[in-house]
Amino acid sequence: PDTELFQQALDELAQAGGGRLVVDCGRYALGGLRIGSNTCLWLSPGAELIVSENYDDFAQATALSRAESSDRAFLYAVDAQNIYHLRRRRDLRQALTAGSPVALTPWATARLATARPRIILLENCRSRPTGNITVRHAPMWTIHLVSCTGVVVDGVTVDNDLTMANTDA
Repeated sequence: PDTELFQQALDELAQAGGGRLVVDCGRYALGGLRIGSNTCLWLSPGAELIVSENYDDFAQATALSRAESSDRAFLYAVDAQNIYHLRRRRDLRQALTAGSPVALTPWATARLATARPRIILLENCRSRPTGNITVRHAPMWTIHLVSCTGVVVDGVTVDNDLTMANTDA
């Protein structure tokens, strides 16, 4: 439900040449977001982004590249430069599997969805550092860089289910 508001704010920043979207303390349910050049998604202490369990919620972040059967991402940028994705150590949590809650193994191996969004996907980007985040229970690759230059990833903690395929960084 919060996706449209976030995307509108990110689009306004991109149209203005960039800026910082400050996310206040709270929990935000989100689908895919497209991030433009010179933009920072800044999480305040206590802010938590909850990744949608519905693959259709990532349609606006459809990528050029595919991984397995997935062409979508949670945080997506293409042909962009100077992107800060997240700057405070906060969590990106995927707490539910496709369609039903799972206590300890989100996107459970036994019912692995064929289409799962990647968490951070940059395609043909030139970027400043991305990092100082914790990603937990990602449904697919945590950070995927495609044809990027100058991207520095630092201070990222990945805490995913090791029994699930392709949830590595």
